[in-house]
Amino acid sequence: MTLHLARRASAAAVGGLVLCAVLLGGSTRADALSLAPTDWSSTVDSVAPADVPVEITMFTGGEAIRVRALPGHEVIIPGYRREPYLRIAPDGATYVNVRSPAVAMNSTATGTSSDAAADASAPPDWVRLDHQGWVQWHDHRIHAMPGVSSPLHWNLPIIVDGQVVAIDGTLREDVPEHSTILVLLAGLVTALTIGATLLAALRTHHETVATGAALIGSLLATWSSTVVWITTPTGFDPPLPLAILSGAAIFAAVVALRPSPVRLVSTFVSVAALCGWVAIQWTLLTSAHVPASSAANPRWLVLALVSGLAIGSGIAGVRSVGADHAEIAPR
Repeated sequence: MTLHLARRASAAAVGGLVLCAVLLGGSTRADALSLAPTDWSSTVDSVAPADVPVEITMFTGGEAIRVRALPGHEVIIPGYRREPYLRIAPDGATYVNVRSPAVAMNSTATGTSSDAAADASAPPDWVRLDHQGWVQWHDHRIHAMPGVSSPLHWNLPIIVDGQVVAIDGTLREDVPEHSTILVLLAGLVTALTIGATLLAALRTHHETVATGAALIGSLLATWSSTVVWITTPTGFDPPLPLAILSGAAIFAAVVALRPSPVRLVSTFVSVAALCGWVAIQWTLLTSAHVPASSAANPRWLVLALVSGLAIGSGIAGVRSVGADHAEIAPR
C-alpha cells in the first residue's frame, strides 16, 4: 500500500511541476521586454565623426544599446520624433524625458505601448536616473522587429556637445556556429558518465543515485539562472520562471537528501522542475546567440548537462521504485 501511495504521490508531483513549468513558460506577454535566444545580431559599423568622446556597447541581437560619455561631455539621445529622450549631463548625471513617447514605446518588444500624457513637442520633463555617466535602452531602430526577414542597415543619431553624431550599423541574421546535436550529446554523455560512476560506487542504491543526480543538476541550473539574472540588462524583465524552477528543483533535492518516506517524491519533484527549466530555454540549443552578456557555450553545455542529469535521475528513481516492488513481491 505504501509503495502504491508513493507512486501516486510521485505521479502527482511530476504532473503538478510539469503544469507549473508550462504556465510559467507561457506567462510572459508576447510584447514583454525580456531577452530570448535569437539568430539576429546588430553591430555598429561606423560612428561619424569618429573622435567623439563616447563609448557605444551593443547587446546581442540589438536588444539593448549603451552609450557612455566621457566626463565633462553632454549627450542627448533623441526619440523617434527627434524629441529629447535621454540625457547624460557633463557631471555624469543621467536623465530621461518622461514626456517623450519613446519611453512607453521602448518598454515593450513590439513598440505598441503608448502614453496619453506623452508629447514630443512639449518642453522636456527631465527625471534623474540611477546610472552615472551612461544610459542604456531598448531601441526599435536597431533590433529585429516582427516581419523583418532580411538584413538591414540602421542609423541612430545622437547629439554630443551640441554636435550631431551618426551611428550606423547593420542588423543581420546569423547561422549558429555550434551543432545542436553535438552539444546535446556532449552534455548527455557527461551526465550519464557521472550517473554511471555514482551507480558503480553505490551499487544498487538507485534512490541515492537519483537524489545525487537531481542535486547536481539543480546546482547547475541555479548557478546558470543566477548568472542570467545578474547579466540581464537594465530595463529588461529578469528570468523569473528560470529562477522559480531552479529554486524549486534545488529545494526538493535538498529535502530528498535526508532519508524519509517522501524522499523519492521529493526527487521526482526536483526532476520535474529541472525538466521545466530545460523546456523553457530549449531554443538555446538551436539559436545563434544567447541573451544577456553571459558567454554562450557554457549555457549550452549547462543546459545539456542538466537535461542528462534530469533523465538519469528519473531513470534511477524509477529503478528504485521497481527494486522496492521486487522486494515486497510475494515469492
